[in-house]
Amino acid sequence: MGNTPPEGSDIVVNMVDGYQCVIIPYKALGYSKYYTVAFLGFWLCGWFIGFTHAIEEISSGEGGLFLIFWLCGWSVGGLFACFTVYRLLRKAKPQILLFNRPYLTFDTGIPPMDLSKNDQNTRKFKQNIFTKRKKIEFDGREIESLKLRETNGGNRLTLDKGAERFDIAEMAREVEKEWLFELLKKNYRL
Repeated sequence: MGNTPPEGSDIVVNMVDGYQCVIIPYKALGYSKYYTVAFLGFWLCGWFIGFTHAIEEISSGEGGLFLIFWLCGWSVGGLFACFTVYRLLRKAKPQILLFNRPYLTFDTGIPPMDLSKNDQNTRKFKQNIFTKRKKIEFDGREIESLKLRETNGGNRLTLDKGAERFDIAEMAREVEKEWLFELLKKNYRL
């Protein structure tokens, strides 16, 4: 296997500051996210009407303690809906691997928000919504933790840093993960 990704792949290999760089784009989720955005847009219109009505009642002195408590919860719901719309419309940032030997730098990028995942795992659900971009530098010993793990849902290409495990090319096809695994093994002599 060479430095060229498999035919039909969206993965890009180029040079950055004299180092080989592999850019692994996230797959677009399609147009289904716009249905959720439209629903939340209509919901936010109703939210705004309820919010302004509650503010008017409280400022006129007619609203009681319950209305103030309700308004606090209603505000949190509105902020969460706005944040969800933002995450759904935000453009995904690709994963990047920089082969800066003897290190390997991994930029996790920002995946698209996927509401179709029915994760029962609360931690994974929070990670899906509140994704943070990380840039991790692996040293030689950590690079040796590279594994292509066979699972029921398909292969996982992983690297470990301390107690944390990172999925590389998680939305890539099986052939692309295998190609990347071989490329990393060849470049780091694993």
